[in-house]
Amino acid sequence: MTLENGLTVEGTSYFPESVSLSNLTLYYGKGNMSKAICNDTALDRNEVVGKVVLCDSNNLNVSQKIIEVERAGAYAAIFFIDISLSLFPQEYSIPSLILTNASGTLVKEYVTRVKKPKVKSMKFVFTKFGKKRAPQVAIFSSKGPNPITPGILKPDIVAPGVDILAAFIPNKPLIKVGNHDLTTNYALLSGTSMSTPIVAGVGALLKAVHPKWSPAAI
Repeated sequence: MTLENGLTVEGTSYFPESVSLSNLTLYYGKGNMSKAICNDTALDRNEVVGKVVLCDSNNLNVSQKIIEVERAGAYAAIFFIDISLSLFPQEYSIPSLILTNASGTLVKEYVTRVKKPKVKSMKFVFTKFGKKRAPQVAIFSSKGPNPITPGILKPDIVAPGVDILAAFIPNKPLIKVGNHDLTTNYALLSGTSMSTPIVAGVGALLKAVHPKWSPAAI
């Protein structure tokens, strides 16, 4: 995304359509906390319709924020949050961008300083490979220690389970964008259902090499 002042930032988005937005007014609810964080029913349609709405970071569910932004008639949304996978791919019902709080601060400085802030361009469906991140436990995964038995630490085994390209039911809509239900043969899915097959496969390989090992040993 490039702002009218020339500032360019990159974020994360799973919006499925290859669209390029340009010359759109940027809206931020400065001075009103509920509007700034895109709280439920807080946005005024008369203020945000057809605009790109900034939603500040807080403990609210981002899934609720995008519903609120869409309800108010905004054209697109930008969310400031450092939590990975804050929105699942099927929740991108309107063009949306996830920015870290560091990048979001630069954008917020611009929108609060300029009288008529604008997005010069905002493009989707680009893939850029950056530095390989260190592994981390996903936000939806259980974490330890066990409150009943503190001596048992969790997770005791982990496997990739975020953004796994998996087969999908071809006749079941994955996401609704506008008035269209989009279907696909493959989709980026996340969850323990994605990681358990990997663990099971590793277990099967270990069993093949060490047939006398017990399940506990594996």
